[in-house]
Amino acid sequence: MPDNSLRPHIIIKKETSPPIKREYDGGGGGTYPRASYQQHAAKIYQEVDHLRAIFAKVNDNNIDKRYFKVEIPEGHKVSTSEGKILEGNIFSTIVGSPNENIAHVSSNVKSFEDLTVQLEKYQNTDKNVGKSKFALIEGVYNIPFEEKVSERFLSQFENDQKEGEALITFFPDLNEEEMESVSKAIAQFLKTKNGEILSFLPREEGALIKVRSKREILKELAETFVSVQSLDASDEIIMEMASIGEKIDSGVTVVPNNSNAFACFFDTGIDVM
Repeated sequence: MPDNSLRPHIIIKKETSPPIKREYDGGGGGTYPRASYQQHAAKIYQEVDHLRAIFAKVNDNNIDKRYFKVEIPEGHKVSTSEGKILEGNIFSTIVGSPNENIAHVSSNVKSFEDLTVQLEKYQNTDKNVGKSKFALIEGVYNIPFEEKVSERFLSQFENDQKEGEALITFFPDLNEEEMESVSKAIAQFLKTKNGEILSFLPREEGALIKVRSKREILKELAETFVSVQSLDASDEIIMEMASIGEKIDSGVTVVPNNSNAFACFFDTGIDVM
């Protein structure tokens, strides 16, 4: 029989290579190149600290949510995997995107403070711990009025003294209690400035309220209530010219509607010129 002792199935080398030492650089993955990570860290930290001061003064600071704007370099898209990574790195959820490299994000008080602490470490440590997480960020800002309003609003409210009806939507992740709290605060805000809430409609995609006020007041409202996502003009149908249509059969009756529909339409037979 062959001597199997001379042919082992496993060969173990007595000499092994020393383990590779890896230095922690603030996270895994590649780092977006910056001319100076320290200067970049100082800029981002100052912007977040400025945001914190804004949040301390807003009219809806009795809720736990914090909404703000994050910009990444041009050519990068928040709708791709970069956006998902960004959400995790800044402890937030993307709830809107007015441009491919801009994200409107939702956070809360604790997560925003955690972000501030980590950015402070990124700024103050010798190796700028956190650069692999935060170097992609171009800027962190309060969401400006211009990114909350529609072109139709700007067209109808052409100057600060123009008064009219507008539609306000909240960010969709507000819960029912938070929506009610913000609505009451907005009602009080408008009351002191001769405006008013005309109607309130809760929806899955974000509550909708109809208000009446001047443009300058609505602008102030959009800027000081961070939970306001958008501001639009309210449509009104105005018939300046109409001709009499065919006479409606006297036998036509309207059956009472017991459904839960928000709106019902009945054709009157009027021809519009």
